Amino acid sequence: MLTLAEAPKLILQNVTPTASETVPLLDGLNCVASLPVRANLAVPHFDQSGMDGFAVRSRDLAGSRQAGPVQLTISAEISAGQMNIPVLGKNEAVRIMTGAHLPVCGDQVIPFEQCHERNHTIFVKQVSRPGLHIKKAGCDLRKNRIILKKGERISPSHLQLLASGGVTKIQVHRKPTVAIICTGSELVTDSPAPGQTIGSNRILLNSLVRRAGGIPRDMEPIADRAAAIGEAVSAALDNDIQMIITTGGMGPGKFDLVSQCLRDAGVKFLYQRLNIRPGKSTLFGIKNNIQIFALPGPPPAVQTLFCELVRPALLKLQGDHSPGPHPLRVQLKHEIVSKKKGFLSLKSAMISLKSGNLSVQSVSRGEAANSVILIPPHRRRLNKGETVTVHPFYGIMG
Repeated sequence: MLTLAEAPKLILQNVTPTASETVPLLDGLNCVASLPVRANLAVPHFDQSGMDGFAVRSRDLAGSRQAGPVQLTISAEISAGQMNIPVLGKNEAVRIMTGAHLPVCGDQVIPFEQCHERNHTIFVKQVSRPGLHIKKAGCDLRKNRIILKKGERISPSHLQLLASGGVTKIQVHRKPTVAIICTGSELVTDSPAPGQTIGSNRILLNSLVRRAGGIPRDMEPIADRAAAIGEAVSAALDNDIQMIITTGGMGPGKFDLVSQCLRDAGVKFLYQRLNIRPGKSTLFGIKNNIQIFALPGPPPAVQTLFCELVRPALLKLQGDHSPGPHPLRVQLKHEIVSKKKGFLSLKSAMISLKSGNLSVQSVSRGEAANSVILIPPHRRRLNKGETVTVHPFYGIMG
């Protein structure tokens, strides 16, 4: 059996990023850049005022400390967005607003509070250095500067910088489409009768796939019949998808038919068991460059195995250079006792942040989890206060 350290390496060796496509800026959120993106414009792309005040020529203020306040005539006004820009003459001042284009020949801005205004004239008492309160063209962002590197996931901050830099379209890796097949004759979508169960794995996997940047393609629950499972697998393989995830039907029981149906469909298995709990009965295979993950049925195991095995593959499909998982060392809030040794135990947990310190505790059934604690195969007991290895499900405190 493979270990949890070995399985992701094997999986990622068999994942090739999706093709590149050009999308409008807003559609790029949470995608991964397939090429570097540079600014088309400098930001700001003109010299502008950084304050409300008066634009002046600094040479007209020379000697003011010795001779008393300098008198300048107010010749014009420039508001933000104004395009007809006046020329600043000798001993003149232009009233200017924050963000407005500097007048021609203006090289200094005097804030309103540093001068006195009377009868279209200002009296400058306090003189500061030339260039003060001016934002020079390109001071926030130079033209042609790389804003987004190849392989970076696009955040709202990236989009703001790209928009400011005049970028309207970007090249990204295509979001992978993931077929979700949940098996179990007992599964229904709502209003369960006695003996039936609402199939919550569909909702779980839909949300996990979306959160990881993929596009889920959901199917109705599939009964534990070989013909029905085989038909669902064949339909998924024939569509334009990059990944298939199945849940249920992976044990040794009479109605655990998924692995045989996948084999009959021509899927090449790369592993069929892992040395972990939960998730020993799980497999990974490929066919026609499509990654296939067969997971057990219990939702806590599905979430854990998705984040440990499936999510890294899904991220690499999008061109992510660091798909994880990314371990943390965190202090344990209470004792944990595992059922048996010999397997790496994955314990659903909740990481919390308090007073600047991270801590982690296991969760009970019916409680939400945001991480998993790794209990080594040679340990049955983890002690309160010791530092343990934790894998966050969605990134650090994400």
